[in-house]
Amino acid sequence: MMSIGTLLAYTLVSVCVLLLRYQPESDIDGFVKFLSQEHAKKKEGILADCEKEVGSPVSEGEEFSGPATNTCGAKNLPSLGDNEMLIGKSDKSAYNVNHPNYGTVDVTTGIEADETENVYLIKLKKLIGPRYYTMRIRLGLPGKMDRPTAATGHTVTICVLLLFILIFIFCSFVIFGSNYISEHSWWAILLVILMVLLISILVFVILQQPENPKKLPYMAPCLPFVPAFAMLVNIYLMLKLSTITWIRFAVWCFVGKQLPLKP
Repeated sequence: MMSIGTLLAYTLVSVCVLLLRYQPESDIDGFVKFLSQEHAKKKEGILADCEKEVGSPVSEGEEFSGPATNTCGAKNLPSLGDNEMLIGKSDKSAYNVNHPNYGTVDVTTGIEADETENVYLIKLKKLIGPRYYTMRIRLGLPGKMDRPTAATGHTVTICVLLLFILIFIFCSFVIFGSNYISEHSWWAILLVILMVLLISILVFVILQQPENPKKLPYMAPCLPFVPAFAMLVNIYLMLKLSTITWIRFAVWCFVGKQLPLKP
């Protein structure tokens, strides 16, 4: 019971990750604002404690004298004198023509397209060279400044639902029809190849849709491959459990649905 409940939770998380990351900003704006506010409250609380510690005198009778020592690293606290610049000069060399992020910043949101790139993607760019961008165009992959729309979000929703159903059928056939596969039946092998091909097509269609540029404290990497593979593994492990476990799980869900929620 613990195994099937945990695996089901992990499967739902993978499905939700695929759905949320490809939806327009308006659809997940409330969820993102909630996380942003919680993160901002934590930062404000830490900064307020640091400012109180720095600005308060040693004792009540002792007057504050001497320059303030900035122990928190905050830019808005004086450290040497009134004539010192509190805000440093902007580094103009940070965004020159040769900078990799030059020309890839969205004016409306201020989001840099290259900030999501990881080390492996940078190495892949160096390995392929200029043909990397040509390959992306030919494969129909989204550009750096592409943003999800209602149409692309609807496309991803349909693909994710079909992917879930297809993975469930694939794992069921691999587990319960393993005898036909081991006997090298031509129709069983052909069916497995066909389902693998359809799963790959659905993953590739999801890959072609633009992702939401919002940044969260933690984000799943390598979309849509990691969530799709997690769905495959979790559903396979769930179907490997005994029949009595599925019966208990169904009864548990039915009883939980019938019980009223207490405030």
